Order: sequence, then C-alpha cells, then structure tokens
Amino acid sequence: MRDQCYKVAINEKSIVQAGENLKAKDKALDKKIEKLETDMKKGDGILHSRASKETDKRERGDERLLSLILDMLDSQQRNIQHQQDQLEKKAK
Repeated sequence: MRDQCYKVAINEKSIVQAGENLKAKDKALDKKIEKLETDMKKGDGILHSRASKETDKRERGDERLLSLILDMLDSQQRNIQHQQDQLEKKAK
C-alpha cells in the first residue's frame, strides 16, 4: 500500500511539473509570436514606405510630363494665334 501511495504521489508530482513546463513553454511561444508579429509589422511599414516613395516618384514624373505637355500646347496655341494675326494683317 505504501509503495502504491508513493507511486501515485510521484506520478502526481510529475504531472504537475509537466503542466508547469507546458505553461512555461506556452509563455515562451507567446513571446516568440509577439516578436514575429512586431517584425512583420515593421516589415509592412518598410514595404509601405518604399511603395509610397515609388508612387511619389511616379507622380512627380507624371506631373512633370503633364507640365511639359501643357507648355507645348500653350506654345502651339500662341504660334497658331500669331499665324492668325499674321493672316489677318495680310488680309487687310
């Protein structure tokens, strides 16, 4: 009887210790998961920043191109107006 009580006590202690070990491992895993989430968020921020920079660069290029096109059209309109003025002077 005493041997059986000793075996039960040892088994109970082992089970309690195993539970404590599992809880400690859970906490360690939770910390690793939190660290990974933090790293992922940081990576997302870096990617977003790079994408934003690329978008800004393209938009600046588009704005510059649009400005050049508008300048060219303005110049053509002035040339056409000048030619019309010349034709009107000749017609008089």
